[in-house]
Amino acid sequence: MMNFVALDTFDTTGYVDSTIALSSAIDKSSNNILNLLTTTDSSLVHIGVDDSIFIEFAYQEVADSLWTQDYYIETSGLVIKDGNYNDSDTLKANVNVTSDDITIKDRGSSSAISGAFVHIDNGSTQESGFTDGSGVFNPTADLDYTYDIYVYKIGYRPLKVQHTNTAIYDNEIWYGDVQILGDVAVESGDTLTILAGTNVYVKPTSAVWNYANDLDDMTEILAYGGFIQVAGTQEDSVYFQPDSGGTGYYQWAGITAANGGSCIIEYSSFEKAVCAVYAENGPGRIEIYNTNLQDSVGIYTDFEDDSTDPVLIVESVVSNLGIYANYAGDGSAITNANIESEIAYPIYLENSRDTVLVEACTLSGDEYSLVALSSDLSIKNCLFKDADYNLAILTSNCIIDSSLIRGSTAGFGIGISYYSDVKMTNSTIDSCNIGVWVLVPSLYFCKFVLGSKMLL
Repeated sequence: MMNFVALDTFDTTGYVDSTIALSSAIDKSSNNILNLLTTTDSSLVHIGVDDSIFIEFAYQEVADSLWTQDYYIETSGLVIKDGNYNDSDTLKANVNVTSDDITIKDRGSSSAISGAFVHIDNGSTQESGFTDGSGVFNPTADLDYTYDIYVYKIGYRPLKVQHTNTAIYDNEIWYGDVQILGDVAVESGDTLTILAGTNVYVKPTSAVWNYANDLDDMTEILAYGGFIQVAGTQEDSVYFQPDSGGTGYYQWAGITAANGGSCIIEYSSFEKAVCAVYAENGPGRIEIYNTNLQDSVGIYTDFEDDSTDPVLIVESVVSNLGIYANYAGDGSAITNANIESEIAYPIYLENSRDTVLVEACTLSGDEYSLVALSSDLSIKNCLFKDADYNLAILTSNCIIDSSLIRGSTAGFGIGISYYSDVKMTNSTIDSCNIGVWVLVPSLYFCKFVLGSKMLL
């Protein structure tokens, strides 16, 4: 029996997204097996308003039924961040290119903001002024979507309405609040940097302009040969969410990469994106760290077409959907990921160019926890749980070490097809109808080496 008791209590009322740093775990039992107990995500636990707090543990050995243990989770490292939904200090702009006016409102109350300073700039024409008593600024210029619009008001976060109808102007840096009306394209040689603490509000459902080489009709942020760096920190994450007015679960496309475009994303949260990160048509390197994808489809990467740096690195990601990688290259790794997928495959690897590392992950799928098709992989210190068929190793080579495979009584722990070579050490297969299921026609070769135990 294991009991988990929180030492600290706290109230999350009014906070949107918080991070708990689990600084220590204190073993109060007489049998010291603390070294077998590890948090699956020691650096990042996300909490939303009205959400419960779920802390998952990977337990690598079956405890004796007579042991009783109390584990105290020290939460003194709690970091609270006022998040993107605190609308009391944020502004929203309504841009009307027909009447050539910009209306500024309080994002929370929708009340008009008078006296706000507004500056517009399209690279050749600039104009500035203040909003009137109705919150309206009327520039003399013929307003269109090629203008960047900057809004400042004492007591509010700065707001930028990002220009569209054309790619970004050289290199750009986003901070404060950014409002997106159409596709944002970063072309070869250019960099978009999004600083810590930035809230990005994306026009939902349909963009006012779609980039010629985009991957979706919805609004997206696209690295088309360029580079996107999302530079959140543990104290100040970057938040991507649809702006008001949208309906449905998926309201914007997400961040996409193609034509050598690459991205590094750190400490971010994605809400209601069709795919948080989507890369195909020759994308470059994709790196994602300490990011919450709970309210978006996960990560899709296809490096088959002329990718010069076909590497996917995912570390400390929380998702309720999955990660797909096709033709991932040398150095690709998925570590410290917590994925309880609502679709069939939390991780699906296909045609990998080199061995992919999957380490310290907790994976639970509706049908499978992990599928490897014509892909070599190394699995270490992982927990696979609750799926009907946990691991499917298909024409692949796989090393499984120090992991727990806890399945459904109706399914198998590991399914192995022909031309596969699987070695399993220091691991446990538990609660499965079939521990290892091997499908090998008589003319094909399959090798399975077991240096572990099965508790069926």
